[in-house]
Amino acid sequence: FTLTRGWVFPARPARASRGRARTSVASRLRPCLGHPLALLLVAALLVRVPLLVLPGFPWDMRLFREWTATAVEHGIPAAILRPDMDYVGYNYLLAGIGEAYRALTGVARLGLDDRFFVVLKVPPLAGDLATIALLYPIASRWFGPWVAPGERRLPLLGRVEGSTALGLAAGALYAFNPATLYDSAYWGQVDSVVAAAMVGCLALLLAR
Repeated sequence: FTLTRGWVFPARPARASRGRARTSVASRLRPCLGHPLALLLVAALLVRVPLLVLPGFPWDMRLFREWTATAVEHGIPAAILRPDMDYVGYNYLLAGIGEAYRALTGVARLGLDDRFFVVLKVPPLAGDLATIALLYPIASRWFGPWVAPGERRLPLLGRVEGSTALGLAAGALYAFNPATLYDSAYWGQVDSVVAAAMVGCLALLLAR
């Protein structure tokens, strides 16, 4: 997030006068909310929300729910030692989600709660949005100079710079790819979490 914020919304120079009142949070967020990347993220979220309430792939969702229940009720070491465990590092995230869900809802047995599968789809959703947000600055900043100068006209967005259009195209190819929609929003798999970490590593390498 810090990398994306620095590339997409460069820091403004400090003002000489300190006598002015601080700007409100809403006034600071207004340029961000009107940015094409923010609109792309909102569109990607709206497309995915209806798929979150679908049951997904039963086998994986049942395993994720049981792993979470074991981590919350018996500790992470017990979850790691399960014979069906093969996502070892993911247990820490599942344990945090399970603890928060149990504190908010009062559910004692997560393994028996049929509504919990919707919450288990939140990390893949967050991974999708993070990957989209990282692809935008990577494409616009490092590959933008290869694009012919000038503005491009995009549907619903109007005229934008060529580098901005390239970044939006890279994010949109991932955001609305049927494979990513099926894998994370419907199925509930966590590949997008790993993808976000890998794209983040690429961004850090390119930033050096």
